[in-house]
Amino acid sequence: MWFHFGIATVQNKNWFYRLAYKDQLLDDSHINVILYYIRKRAKYSDNNTFRFISVDCNFNNLIHNIWDAYYNFESIINKDSTEESILQYINGYKMHVVAPWHTIDNILIPINVFHWILIVVSFNDRCIQIYDSLSGGALHDSYVENEIKKSSERR
Repeated sequence: MWFHFGIATVQNKNWFYRLAYKDQLLDDSHINVILYYIRKRAKYSDNNTFRFISVDCNFNNLIHNIWDAYYNFESIINKDSTEESILQYINGYKMHVVAPWHTIDNILIPINVFHWILIVVSFNDRCIQIYDSLSGGALHDSYVENEIKKSSERR
């Protein structure tokens, strides 16, 4: 039997195995489903004072594409279509159970850098917070910092 979770359809029981047991790698579909239900609960809850949305795992790919399009002169990525996709996220048209960004305080962005990290962009505090479950040495921290720089640099 197939399981439909609103934004993903699971056809393989190993999908659940990865959630149930430790030391299993989660893929994009796991993270997208988890964040979908967090968004849904927050949107339809009556006593939610923390106003936020989350984006899916594809959002980070779009950020990488736009980074590559502007900083790599040999890039074949279409800037206009990538920017239009990002605008659809900002206006709340791209995903299920979202709100336009001007109505919320924080954005949760999942990023996969050998493991999952969570970036929280706070509009009220004008800061970016990084939640990294794997604390590594200087090499790990510099790699994560380089990945985050693509999301945080302004032009």
